[in-house]
Amino acid sequence: MNTEQAARKPWYKSPWLGFLLIFPIAAILGCIYMIKIAAANNDGAVADDFSKVGEEVNHNNARDQAALKMGLSGNLALDADGQHFTLTLNQPVNGTLQLQLLNPTRATLDQKVALSASGGTTFSGSLPQKLEQPRWTIALGDTGGHWRIQGGLDLKKVASAPLTANSH
Repeated sequence: MNTEQAARKPWYKSPWLGFLLIFPIAAILGCIYMIKIAAANNDGAVADDFSKVGEEVNHNNARDQAALKMGLSGNLALDADGQHFTLTLNQPVNGTLQLQLLNPTRATLDQKVALSASGGTTFSGSLPQKLEQPRWTIALGDTGGHWRIQGGLDLKKVASAPLTANSH
């Protein structure tokens, strides 16, 4: 046997093989890790009046337009405990109202509260859970789905939010 052939190592024992394979293996492991994270954390759906017809997504703003025609607006003030609130409207409404606090990133944190409208303009209530996250989208409407006013709440800045009809 030739000494040159004996000194030669097989290709799979070369140190360069490990160097060349480290990056693809790291990419595969990173991909598996990201898939595991994505499966464990559901982003949830967008909470608004959207409908999908074929490949087209349409935003239905009929409820916003109805509130705009009514001239309806209000203000939601959250107490210091982060759970009790006072809702003030600019005019009386009839029927049962539904207040929704929607988290922009996690649908599992969304909260709904039913409010009985007795013709007055001020409502008080408490949320099922204390608001731990700083940013929320607020939607107030009637349970029949005829009108809706919305606003944004950022607890880092202020504990109240004006509610208005969006004119898209």
